[in-house]
Amino acid sequence: MDVGPNRDLLAEIRAGILGAGGVRFGTYFSLFAWFHPLWNADQKNNTQVYVDTISTPQLKDLVTNYQPDIVWVDGDWLNSWKYWKSDEFIAWLYNESPVKDTVVTNDRWGMDTNCIHGGYYTCHDGYNPGELQSHKWENANSLTAFWGFSRNINFNQYMSLRDALTTLISTVSAGGNLLLNIAPDHNGRVIPLYEERLRDIGLFVNAHSEAIFASKPWIYLNDQGGVWYTSQLRDTTGFDPYRFFNPQKQANTIVYAFITNWPSNNSVTLTSPKPTAQTTVKLFSTNGQFIQLNYTTVNGGIQTSIAGINKKKFAPSSVNSGILVLKIEYTADDNNNPVPVQSSCQTCQLIMTNAVNYFVQNNAITQSALQTKLLSDCGTFAVTQDQTSCKSIVNKDFSKVYNANWSSLDSRPLPIWYDQAKFGIQAHWGVYSVPAYGDESFWFNWKELNDSNLANFVQTHYKPGTTYGDFAKQLDDIYSSDELVAQLAQTISLGGNFVLNIAIDANGRVLPVFEERLKNLGDFVTDHADAIFSSKPWIYQSDVDSVVYTSQLNNPNNLDPYRLYNPQQQNNTVIYAFVTNWPDDNLINLTRVVPTSQTTVNLLHGGPGTYSSVPFSQTSTGILVDISDVSLSNFPSSNYVLFNTFVLKIQNAASQCPVNWIQNSLNKQECLTFGNSTLGWNAANSQCGILGPGATLTSIASAFENTEIAGLTQGCSNAYIGLYRNSSSSNWQWINGDTATYTNWGTGIL
Repeated sequence: MDVGPNRDLLAEIRAGILGAGGVRFGTYFSLFAWFHPLWNADQKNNTQVYVDTISTPQLKDLVTNYQPDIVWVDGDWLNSWKYWKSDEFIAWLYNESPVKDTVVTNDRWGMDTNCIHGGYYTCHDGYNPGELQSHKWENANSLTAFWGFSRNINFNQYMSLRDALTTLISTVSAGGNLLLNIAPDHNGRVIPLYEERLRDIGLFVNAHSEAIFASKPWIYLNDQGGVWYTSQLRDTTGFDPYRFFNPQKQANTIVYAFITNWPSNNSVTLTSPKPTAQTTVKLFSTNGQFIQLNYTTVNGGIQTSIAGINKKKFAPSSVNSGILVLKIEYTADDNNNPVPVQSSCQTCQLIMTNAVNYFVQNNAITQSALQTKLLSDCGTFAVTQDQTSCKSIVNKDFSKVYNANWSSLDSRPLPIWYDQAKFGIQAHWGVYSVPAYGDESFWFNWKELNDSNLANFVQTHYKPGTTYGDFAKQLDDIYSSDELVAQLAQTISLGGNFVLNIAIDANGRVLPVFEERLKNLGDFVTDHADAIFSSKPWIYQSDVDSVVYTSQLNNPNNLDPYRLYNPQQQNNTVIYAFVTNWPDDNLINLTRVVPTSQTTVNLLHGGPGTYSSVPFSQTSTGILVDISDVSLSNFPSSNYVLFNTFVLKIQNAASQCPVNWIQNSLNKQECLTFGNSTLGWNAANSQCGILGPGATLTSIASAFENTEIAGLTQGCSNAYIGLYRNSSSSNWQWINGDTATYTNWGTGIL
């Protein structure tokens, strides 16, 4: 900046945000500037001087110098995209800019582009179509009736917890992302009512994270009685991230039902999932556990009851929000297509187009290899005679060049990271937060003199001659550093990206308090890079004593980048515990960590990657870490004490398998268990899911594995394994058949 601090503060902010690892840096840009003389002249003279000399150069400067992953534009509503020359700028953004392969944009590029052209659609504030769209969309919403802090807001203008969660659930169910706005006061404080809402939302999202963050829309979006669905697949392919809904396959699809109207008679009826003999229904409970529910088949659907369950057994925020969540597995195959006005092949074509664009443009796979994979994948949706049109999609020319017209620009696939984000929080804070009367349009309404109440308010509370710029002097605080670090830790422990919004004052300056907070946050994430940058969620996301977890693997394999979380393997998994509230007694109780004789616990000190050992003792539920003797000077900086957050590094904790499962001694990454049924492959695979979530039949392809399995079945009477020796292969292969074709291992004979 040429005035004020004479420093490039936006570059410093960008560096601090990106230092957090996995955090996306975005910029908001208003095409329109209220009362700018060049824009006013353009409207009178039918010229584009403001666009050519102000808005477009500023946009290009913003993108070139700061390389945002999100270009979120607004202030477009008074002019067409032709006036703003939006097509020319976006073509430059997609073809020539330094973020051409990763950037996402919204649709507010002119008063005639909303919900028609651009990246993801925002359409209008609070947009929620209520049905699955074939184009990614965002619900930009606010916890109050205003986007800025307002002193004259009424209590009934705040969203209730139930309304906020229902907004999130209905948005994600229909394939959208929710951007939820809050408004700090002029001191930058989040008022208690906002804080209460956010904490309760966080408790709910944490307890039901598998039904939200890793989910896709299901073939049915909702059901009677305020029920919304999401879904996951147990076994995914490389193309599943490009789907916009999951098909219903009995052995592979997990369905989640959000019941947003608490049943008055404790009875829940679901008409969309069709039960089978293997179907299970579970209620999300506390501490990551589930309660198995009995059910009956009613009119082809499922009816279950929550009567008799103690309210303390429901997942956090379920009771006080009036929302409960069910996990339903092994329901019948169903070919329903939830995309409006789309045939099954058209749906497949949309999926294929997304995948082809992404893979080919990123040189991830050859087109011939992609064609083989996609045509096989497309078979889920398309009948044989449709495959000619599917094949034409794979063979089309993807030149990576986008022309300055909407037909070309709209063909660009949205980078996948945005679809996976699901949920963001925006803090809307600015000069208007000082008078805090009305909303963020305070300056427009004041200058235009179209609000007599506002004019009377200013005249009553401020001296004559007060200008809008005078309010900036009264902005004196923003979030504390420890709050930012705690929010960062909680977000990444759930597999999310942490997006931090700041605002500049009327003169384009970043206030010193912003600079301080961002510098402290940047220092923290730099020194704790091991726990943040390349981490994954652990098998547990949180613990008592304000602890959240991340993890890494010492020896990852090629599949690890696609994991939603890291498994717990003693010799491979490194656990990081973010203690976000300094314990009063200097003792941290980690109930999720099962120690071994090799377990070590270390505390970061002195700088990035430098750790020192801290003592711990084993308890009946985990370990108790004692930092009583750790001097504050051992922390990277005395400033870190202000964060109220520190990080423990835990190695060689015990490998963990589900109850009644055993560890495969030949492959420590596998847990094994056995059923007692003689079944064909399909039925046996379905039966596996009852033995444990995500369980599938293993394939046995070596003498070592044969020996291992045979040893485990020693002493079992009538123990059969469904294998058949193929004469052309040295491996055993699964088949459907009767017991006569199976190999009897009851006596351990191979």
